[in-house]
Amino acid sequence: MNIDNATKFLNKLGLKIFRIDEKFRESYKLDFGLVEIDTWAGVPTYIEVEANSEKLVEKILNLLGYNLSDSTSMSLKEVIKFYNLDDSNRLFTEEEKLKLYE
Repeated sequence: MNIDNATKFLNKLGLKIFRIDEKFRESYKLDFGLVEIDTWAGVPTYIEVEANSEKLVEKILNLLGYNLSDSTSMSLKEVIKFYNLDDSNRLFTEEEKLKLYE
C-alpha cells in the first residue's frame, strides 16, 4: 500500500491527519538485541538499543563504546521537549533527504 492509498483508507475511516513525521531508520540485529539509528526531521540523530533485559541493553551499549549511564529512555516526545523543539510537522527538505541516502 502506498502513502496515498493509506491516507485515503484512513480518511474513509473518519480519521483526520493532524501531523506528519518523517523518519529515516537503519536497523541492525544482534543475536541478543537490536540497534537502530533514528534520524527524525529536525531532531538530532540518535541510537536506540532494544533487548529483552537491561543487562543485555548494557551489553550492547558497551559493544558500542557507551555505558548505561550515557543512555536515556526518553520517548520522541521527551526528546523534542529536551531540545526545545516545537511539536509541529517533522519533514525533511529535499536536500536533507538526498544526504540521508548518500
